[in-house]
Amino acid sequence: SFLFLGNKLLTATNFYSGILFYLLILFFFYLTIGFLFRIIYDITASIGQALIFGAFAMCLFYLIDWIILDGLYWTPLHTLNFFDLWLQNGPMISEIPFVLIPNVATALILYLLSSNIFIKKDFY
Repeated sequence: SFLFLGNKLLTATNFYSGILFYLLILFFFYLTIGFLFRIIYDITASIGQALIFGAFAMCLFYLIDWIILDGLYWTPLHTLNFFDLWLQNGPMISEIPFVLIPNVATALILYLLSSNIFIKKDFY
C-alpha cells in the first residue's frame, strides 16, 4: 500500500492506525479458531478430524450468520469488515470497545472451555 498509494494518502485515511487495530482483531479471531480446533482435537484425538470439523463449524457459522441471522445480530464475522468501514468513514474510536470486547470475550470463553477439556482429558 505504501508503494502504490503514498504516505500522504495513507496518513490522511488513518490507514496505519486502522491496520494496527485490524491486526488486533485478526489476532483474536484466529485465536478463537485455534481454540475451536483445540477443543475438537481434544475430543476426537485426530488432527484430520479436528481440521475437517473445525472448517465445517466455521462454514456453518458463516452460513447461519448470512442466511438465518441476515446480519442483524453481532457475530465475530462482522468484525472482519471493520477495517473497510474504518477506511471509508474515518477512525471510529467510539466503536472500538464494541468491536474488541466481544472478540476478546469469545476467545476467553473458548480458552476456558479448551483448557477445561484438556485437563479432563488427562484425568480420564
